[in-house]
Amino acid sequence: MRPVPANPRAIVDAGWLYVMAGLAVCGAALLVPAQQDLAAVEAQQLQMAAHESLSTRRMVAYDRVLQGLLDKDPDLMGRVATSQLNLLPEGDVPVLLDTSSDETVVDQWVRDATRQEIVAPMVERQTLLSRLSSGPYRSLLIASGVFCLFMGIMVTGDRERSPA
Repeated sequence: MRPVPANPRAIVDAGWLYVMAGLAVCGAALLVPAQQDLAAVEAQQLQMAAHESLSTRRMVAYDRVLQGLLDKDPDLMGRVATSQLNLLPEGDVPVLLDTSSDETVVDQWVRDATRQEIVAPMVERQTLLSRLSSGPYRSLLIASGVFCLFMGIMVTGDRERSPA
């Protein structure tokens, strides 16, 4: 039976501090770059989803215009004739002609019907840990974590080990 030391702090081996620090440093060097990559991919996924939503809404708007042309909607046909063929109903006078624009009226209608703000990508915060763990010093950080693990295994407390 081993005698219980009078000081409870004598039970804690100082080597565990090195082991814990080494595990934390190695974990940070391995996990922080993976987390940054994941955040970048998630931001890109959000941006792609916004573009997909915009494209789908544009397709629906063009389909509505096409359906109106196929159904010979009189209002739509009159607007297309006015814009494309420069035909005005009798008694109407043009107020302003836009000769510099290559965009058709249908394109303007679709663009106005599908306005959407594209979400700007999030700016990632750069910390000292993220710069060290993902930059050129990553291998040095891993090596220091392994060194701390080695020191934690090798360092023993001040107490003598008694045979069991």
